[in-house]
Amino acid sequence: MELLRASLVLGISTAIRLGANLAVVKVIALVLGTEGLGQLGQFMSMIALVSALAGGGIALGVTRHVAEQQGGRGTGTPHLHAAAVIWLATGLLFAALLAIGAGPLSTWLLGTAAYAPVFWGMAACQFAIGATNLLSAVINGRQDVRGLAAAQTLSAIAGAALTTGLVAWAGLAGAMWGLLLGPSLAVLFVAARVRRKGYLQRGWLQGAQPRHYRDLLRYTGMVVVAVCTMPLAQVLLRTWQADALGWHQAGIWQGLVKLSDAWLQLGMLVLVSWYYPRVSQAATPQALHAHVRSTFLAFAALLVPAALAIWLLRDLVIRLLFTEDFRAMGDLMAAQLAGDVLRTLGSILGYIALAKARTRLYVGAEVFNAGTVLLLSHLLIPVLGPQGVPVAYFATFALYCAIGLAIYGRWHRRHVQGAAEQLPQSTPP
Repeated sequence: MELLRASLVLGISTAIRLGANLAVVKVIALVLGTEGLGQLGQFMSMIALVSALAGGGIALGVTRHVAEQQGGRGTGTPHLHAAAVIWLATGLLFAALLAIGAGPLSTWLLGTAAYAPVFWGMAACQFAIGATNLLSAVINGRQDVRGLAAAQTLSAIAGAALTTGLVAWAGLAGAMWGLLLGPSLAVLFVAARVRRKGYLQRGWLQGAQPRHYRDLLRYTGMVVVAVCTMPLAQVLLRTWQADALGWHQAGIWQGLVKLSDAWLQLGMLVLVSWYYPRVSQAATPQALHAHVRSTFLAFAALLVPAALAIWLLRDLVIRLLFTEDFRAMGDLMAAQLAGDVLRTLGSILGYIALAKARTRLYVGAEVFNAGTVLLLSHLLIPVLGPQGVPVAYFATFALYCAIGLAIYGRWHRRHVQGAAEQLPQSTPP
């Protein structure tokens, strides 16, 4: 029942955010076409990388420690102090790197140094994005689902309005500025929620010890691997497709990626906002297994019919969200949608490694996924053409999900079925 209530709140929020984001995708598709969307996809991957690392990549660690120590309003203060110091230090480092590398990055991603000013803007905006990440993590750790959903909804609407106007005004450059400035606005909404609820009390900027920094920086390592694997793999995949099949086909595939991001928003939001804090709090193998089992079964029951419905209505979906130039997406959608389902189900198991800070397990999974999709795509593009990357994507996450279930099954037999012989604090390997 609690999962259903959270899903309802997040579902309403996601529906509004989805409508706003799809309106932006539609405008971009109309103004820039397939080739423009393919090039913009390179910049989107860069934004995804910077957004994940902004603030030091410690947001999930903050959520975990706030959730574990939840009680009084002042709990978790040392970790929050450490998080603020890490945010400032990493922000200064990233700002310097982005400012110095603006020209080369623009040339590498977009084929020209003309967009270097956008990367200078990114150097400044990542401070706001990092603050958004950390404040959202505090709200999330407090399990304030409604507050987080409201803040994200308002920021999505504001960002969509800004991006749409900039795309219409300045084309590709406007789209880049909109996609950069939109996430930066979110800090206003999450900060307002944190202040109104009093989640940061006087004195929170003190008390950190070296161990508190170590606790959080473990998550930096995991996030660095995550953002240096799949997003960078997507950059390589677009480049390979552009070289072998042209930028038109790269744009078609980018349309598929955006469709995946759109329809999976609710599921990923439920995992981050509801499932992850509860897995972090689980003190016994039995409590952990109860959350994992119910969430896995609920997601499987919802995702499979949803993916099938999207596939059956693919022509209508493409006409509504894109343009006639994107009709070829329909031929690639089956493998992509199946891969989306498996990727999300695998993430339910992957969040256990995040919640329990199992660094090697999480890093190994991320490297495996990126490496496998690159290897299979490299082999399949010459054989299957446009189908190569979606088929590689599906095969990669079929393996990921199967391996995750095997590892979890072994842990379940050892720690849940044999609970009488295990310590209460046992956690997955």
